[in-house]
Amino acid sequence: MQKYFIVLVLYSLLISCTQQNNNSTTKKTITMVQKDSTKKEIIYGISVSIDTPFELYVNDIAIAKEYSKARKMMGIELNKYILKNGTYKVKIKLLPVKRNDTLLVSPKDVANSHIKFIQFEVQREPKMGRSKNYKEIQKLPLPKIEEPVPFLEAEWEIEITDLPYELEGWSNSQDLRKIDKEVLKKEVVGFYNHLRDLLHTGKVDEYMQLLNTYYKDVDIFDYINKNKSKKDAVEIKQELLNEAKGNMQPIENYKLFIYANGKLVTLERINNDDMGESALRTLEPDGTEYWYKIVLHKPKGSKTFEIIR
Repeated sequence: MQKYFIVLVLYSLLISCTQQNNNSTTKKTITMVQKDSTKKEIIYGISVSIDTPFELYVNDIAIAKEYSKARKMMGIELNKYILKNGTYKVKIKLLPVKRNDTLLVSPKDVANSHIKFIQFEVQREPKMGRSKNYKEIQKLPLPKIEEPVPFLEAEWEIEITDLPYELEGWSNSQDLRKIDKEVLKKEVVGFYNHLRDLLHTGKVDEYMQLLNTYYKDVDIFDYINKNKSKKDAVEIKQELLNEAKGNMQPIENYKLFIYANGKLVTLERINNDDMGESALRTLEPDGTEYWYKIVLHKPKGSKTFEIIR
């Protein structure tokens, strides 16, 4: 099933954001279905070739926000954002490009943009890339338009059928929309500042402990074995020490975003240069920046936030 929305009113661009590093916490997040070792290690994704800036969502979670005017050709993996087999809603927003002092999405922009729902298996052969048995499951067609529009939205349903696991994730989390906005913002910013202080002072072990549930989820949805998981943890710790200690920047120039129909919250940068990145970031003496994307939730019955992605 697919739905299209062509909006012919002035579009005031809600500057939002999303991207890079991953995170998560607590004991309750994983409800792992017995993993069948005979099952294929399937990765689902969305493949895009798009001429305009865009935002892409799955079940009301932003999985990509790309604001450059250049052509974008990329594959966005979905396993991180899907908890189990079932029906999911994919939505894309094509955002306008400035032409003759007017922000518009043109018919040519739409005609030259292509979106596909794909899957592949994890490649285990060394030096053979990440994927094998790549398969296009479904084209996600955009509507044809005859005249430029301020922006364009399209929506489709996709079916996830071959995951050999199930994660609890945010399925039983509190609805954060029910919390007073100023109270919610203060609490989320406080959590971010705590993470920023841990990284800035080199307390990487404490920081990584807060990501414990996320790392366990990664091992499941990315099919990582215990040996590689341990090796990855050592490498991540060293990278964090190299990048973050003494280099963390203030939590500033951000906006609070609530996703997954109220279940998830994050802070995203709203600067033109790094719009869509995390508010948790470093700036090294040579000018190199790193962004540590974290997404928070509150399990039912909990008074505190936990990192879930």
